[in-house]
Amino acid sequence: MKAFTVLRRQTAIDQLAEIWLAAADRAQITGAVEAIDAILSDGPLSDLTSELAEGLRTAIVLPLRVIYVVQEQDRIVDVATVRGIIPSAP
Repeated sequence: MKAFTVLRRQTAIDQLAEIWLAAADRAQITGAVEAIDAILSDGPLSDLTSELAEGLRTAIVLPLRVIYVVQEQDRIVDVATVRGIIPSAP
């Protein structure tokens, strides 16, 4: 089965740039982006993601959360939003 192509809207690119520039640990952000890209390209509908509403999904790899839409027929994942999240304390 063909992998999905991950595309980012300009808004998502701008949000990610802001998060990366403000990050104390930029390597952590880069690693999270790589992990999210792997999840979305291999299985954007997998158990590693969840549905927010019909057609709208989310994936979290700390410290990032993305919101995206899957175009199954075209094998495209369209990332609309990237947010930085802070894990809750134990």
